[in-house]
Amino acid sequence: MDDKQLEQLAAQLGDRAAEQLDLERTAQVVVERLRLESEPVVWWRKPRVVRAFAAAALVVLTTGVLVTMRVASTGSQRAEVAQTELFELESLSFADLEEVHDSLTYEGPVAELSAVGLDNLDENQLRELLTLMEG
Repeated sequence: MDDKQLEQLAAQLGDRAAEQLDLERTAQVVVERLRLESEPVVWWRKPRVVRAFAAAALVVLTTGVLVTMRVASTGSQRAEVAQTELFELESLSFADLEEVHDSLTYEGPVAELSAVGLDNLDENQLRELLTLMEG
């Protein structure tokens, strides 16, 4: 076969293929595929994601309500204790208050501000320090 016969044969095959091709159906398939590819996948519209966000929101809201209730009840209890203690202090005389104040003061040794270096350590203290530093 020569080139001209091959071209004719290819043209005949192409004509037969074109006759068998359903252009309407092919166009519908191509358009449908393009539509599916062009639609963005919106992750927040998926039911699973919406349920997960709803559950998380419920947990956060419940925790907030419980913490608020706990703080409110603790605050009211503290206020009652403070009022009771304040009432008790108001009923004391000046001499009693001075006695309470004196009992609260602490008279202990006052630490002197001085720099301590290695020169101030004796031999045993230096060895102990080296042992601690070596691990």
